[in-house]
Amino acid sequence: MTTKQGTPLDPRKRLQTREAVLEHLWRLLPQHCLILTDPRTRTAIEAGMTRAQRHGFRTQSDVCGFVTLMVLLGAEFDVDPQLPWAGACLRNEQAGPRRAAMADLLTKATEEMEPAIGPDGGLYRSALAWARDHDFDVVAASSMHDQALHDFMHQMYRPKYELLGEPLVQELVRQARDSARAHRLTTSAGVGVVLQLIFLLGIGFMRDPFHPWVTDALRDADRLDSTERARRLHTKGLAVMSRYRRLTRLQHVGVGQEAR
Repeated sequence: MTTKQGTPLDPRKRLQTREAVLEHLWRLLPQHCLILTDPRTRTAIEAGMTRAQRHGFRTQSDVCGFVTLMVLLGAEFDVDPQLPWAGACLRNEQAGPRRAAMADLLTKATEEMEPAIGPDGGLYRSALAWARDHDFDVVAASSMHDQALHDFMHQMYRPKYELLGEPLVQELVRQARDSARAHRLTTSAGVGVVLQLIFLLGIGFMRDPFHPWVTDALRDADRLDSTERARRLHTKGLAVMSRYRRLTRLQHVGVGQEAR
């Protein structure tokens, strides 16, 4: 992490910021921290601090807000085509000081996400429950072609599908194919699993430091064929997400700036 002039931050200050963000996450999202454990949460926060700095966020307050959004929206929320408003806020050079830009981003997050997740997160939890109740074989059978994938996403998470619209969902299908291929998930079932998890966790979930279970699921899977690799990813993903079912996805997003 660097200062505005590009010189490295004092290591002690970086450590203080990381620990402040950790304390903030434990207070705001204890279930996430419990699942990750402190060492992995600290590693993810380090990645978040670096990503926040790229957008000019350096104070503890702003970094807390940015990392909170990474947890809630996905680590790559700033480039996620499902969240075009986020990138627009971050690119707005007229937003003024970074503190004001972060306040605007947090407010926008709450406003923009509520139609998809519901005022109390109920729509999102319903999508998680639907995914839990439809096993891998259902995903595989629903992934044979593009229209089947569209129908499956519409059934799983209709409010979000309708907000995104067919053209954007088709772009997500394309990106799911690319991501699946990059991880040797070369069957249609693999594409379906990746698309489902993109819908629920964000476009960059395969690289998300707050979702290290992805790497765990695919580790030592070379001996498995593509379908079994996809099955393992699906099983692990739903097991992890089942622990979040009672969470409200953006319940306290507005307090991302309380740590100063």
